[in-house]
Amino acid sequence: AEKMIDACDDASDLTLSYFYKLCATFQKKKESPPEFYRSTLQYLTYTPIDTLDKNEQCEIARDLCLAAFVAETIFTFGELIQHPVLSSLDGTEFAWMPSMLKALNVGNITDYDALCAAEAGKIGGFPIMLSNQALLRQKLSIAALIELIFQRKADQRLIPFANIASGCGVPADQVELLLIKALSLK
Repeated sequence: AEKMIDACDDASDLTLSYFYKLCATFQKKKESPPEFYRSTLQYLTYTPIDTLDKNEQCEIARDLCLAAFVAETIFTFGELIQHPVLSSLDGTEFAWMPSMLKALNVGNITDYDALCAAEAGKIGGFPIMLSNQALLRQKLSIAALIELIFQRKADQRLIPFANIASGCGVPADQVELLLIKALSLK
């Protein structure tokens, strides 16, 4: 159906909105976080935010955050962080989610660990978060690696493994694995 929709030059925003909402609902039921994430962002592209009530915005933002956290192929969160739907989480029990996204996005290990400690009860309310702690730590380490690299001048990017280990919060014997994973993700 997506190929047919894409081939249709005169599909209205309303048609695309309904299509991507249906795709997102399907992907959520199928428990496919990357596809749910993509479909929901597409849905929001074609759906004016002010047409959604506050509860619906909050539910979408919460589910988008969870999908971003646990999707094995999503390592950057800038698009979601900048989306206005995320502000619907302010003052709710999910207010920790944007902070976690921001910490993960820039590899801020200190903020991430402090947030996990402070919000352990709320985070623990989502079994999917508990079962994906290793993935979240990997995302954090890769983002920290990228930050570590780009904080240096272009001619000073030959970084010893010991510096990578301390800067990324991984044991020295795990640095090579971290580098391989980061390279495989381009």
